[in-house]
Amino acid sequence: FLRASLLEPAHPSSYNRAGQVLLFHLGRTAGALAAFERARDIAPIYAPVYYSLHIYHLTRGELEEATSLIDAARKMARNETESALFHGAQQEFDMVKNRLHPW
Repeated sequence: FLRASLLEPAHPSSYNRAGQVLLFHLGRTAGALAAFERARDIAPIYAPVYYSLHIYHLTRGELEEATSLIDAARKMARNETESALFHGAQQEFDMVKNRLHPW
């Protein structure tokens, strides 16, 4: 995390990737959240960090927050590839949510 931020201190992807490593590989949720928030502070319209935050909140069972974040990511997608990724993620999320709460 530190190395990524030192190499590219003004680029949100460095912090976003560091947050993903902290969350998925090291299980350090507080550090992951701090990295994601730093990425969002640097670039408030950087869609991949909203996707990462979506996943972060899913892992915590915070479905409302996860929903708003994936919606935000879809709205700010930079290209069709990102748009398709976020759309697919939202569809999967909706399917799981409907299985958990069918009402």
